[in-house]
Amino acid sequence: MKLGYIPSMLNNVRTMKVYIKSLGSTTLTEADEQKIIDDYSPLLQYKDLIFSGKFNIDPQGNVIVDETNGELVTLSLVNQVLNINKDFIATFSIATKDIKDSELGANILKTKDLVAEAKCLLFKNIITKAVEDIITAIKGKENNFETESESVEF
Repeated sequence: MKLGYIPSMLNNVRTMKVYIKSLGSTTLTEADEQKIIDDYSPLLQYKDLIFSGKFNIDPQGNVIVDETNGELVTLSLVNQVLNINKDFIATFSIATKDIKDSELGANILKTKDLVAEAKCLLFKNIITKAVEDIITAIKGKENNFETESESVEF
């Protein structure tokens, strides 16, 4: 499985969409992975995730993950239950004006724009990890249960 990401900004509202770009991998065909997904109907629930991480700014001014020296960013989201299938899309949007002054960082994420970008990156990373974990877990359950067989002759 390969995920795709669509970051966008319009009228000071930043949005991050995470979607399934393609099914299949180096070890599974698209059809095989689709069958596993159909067998287990995996779900992702926001309430099961912890949206928290540390972020910094690189020399080009981009927000990056930095668990060592970054400033803490969190998200509090209303629970959603999303089916992980070929139509999966998880979307997060935040307006710059909705960032509270208390969310601004002391040294690094000093502007609401930077905090909004960090929140979008945090959403992308947490959703990606959750989908990866869920899909890896269901792939681990696959066995030969559905293999057609016949009895010995009697």
